[in-house]
Formats: sequence, C-alpha cells, structure tokens
Amino acid sequence: MPTTAVPGSTSYEVITLNQALNYLNKSPTAWNLINNSSNVEIIVNNVGLNMVMTTSREIVWDPSVAHQLRAADGTIGIQSPALALAHELAHKLYGNNEGQATAFEHQVAIELGEPTRADYESLLGYVTVQNATQHTENGQWVASDIFGVEYVICPYNGTVQENTAPATGWGAQSAAAAAAAAVVMAAAAVGEVAYIFLRTLRKARHGLGT
Repeated sequence: MPTTAVPGSTSYEVITLNQALNYLNKSPTAWNLINNSSNVEIIVNNVGLNMVMTTSREIVWDPSVAHQLRAADGTIGIQSPALALAHELAHKLYGNNEGQATAFEHQVAIELGEPTRADYESLLGYVTVQNATQHTENGQWVASDIFGVEYVICPYNGTVQENTAPATGWGAQSAAAAAAAAVVMAAAAVGEVAYIFLRTLRKARHGLGT
C-alpha cells in the first residue's frame, strides 16, 4: 500500500494505521486518495497532532482524536480520526487549500456514512476515542472492528459530548474480534521484542550504543 507507517513505528501504531486505511478504503474517494499518495509515510502520535510535513513525505496523525462538528442542518456529530487522516492526505496531494481538502473530506464522509461539517469553521472541538474508526451515525456511536465489520456501540443524543467518547467494546463480533485482537497484539508484541533484541545484539556486535 502506498501509504504506510514510518519506519520504526511500533506494532500497535502499524495495526492502528492499517485499521484506519482499511476503513477508508470502503470509500471510493478515500481509496483514490490513499492509492495516489505515493510513498507517503504516517507518523502516529498520541498528543493530538494532525498535520502535513511540508518539507518531507510525512503526515503526523493522532488515531485517538475525533472531531466534533456542526452540520449544515445544525445537528452535531463526531467524525472519526480516520476521516481526519483522509483530510490530511488531501492536503498532501493538493497543497494547503482548506476548501479543497474539506470538499474531499465531505465526500468521503458521505460515502462512509459519517457526519459532514457545514464548512471548515464548523469544528466545535475534539473527542478522545479508543478506535480510529469511531464516529456517530444516525443517532448511534459506531465503529469498525479489526475485520472491518461496523457495529453499534450505544445511542448518541446529538448534543455536545464530554471530551471522551464511550468505550468501543467489540460489538456483535465480540468473541471473534476479541480473540483475534488478542492474537494479533500478542504476535505483534513478540515480534517487536524480537526486533529490539536483534537490533541491540547487532549494535553490540559492532560496538555501537543501543
């Protein structure tokens, strides 16, 4: 896939990014963005940064920050962190044009069933989520599991929320998704430990510091 995590990313960061990209690929417009973003690398962070690095091929993205916004009809909704990534990818391809990036975001939101903002200035705030695909849709909090299956978390009352969204859980796929997630994360953890060990061993053999 042309859009990848930067080298040295943790297993968790790679898994989280891939989950967001798989979700976005359900949108033809987002699929186009992702597959035309040649050699773009994503720096995953947890300090609320979403931005394009203008002097490199990198995008900084936080998978835990969803956007709370007001739609043209006055209703309030929450867009997923994955959609914020699509917005930044649009900037990477088309430059610092907020109107164009927001237009792409708007189309992707429609195709994924996420709320759309009236304009760029309609952002009301930020909500911390546990899943990069978590958003509101038709009066519900919803998210996609690691298989790409969308599930309902709980009702959403359409008003301004607290800073933290409801826990995602595992939805209708609870047993299968929880088991698969445990296996994936365990394997990722083992792989990461092995990578660190081999890197340390290699450096030690060459007389380098860790």
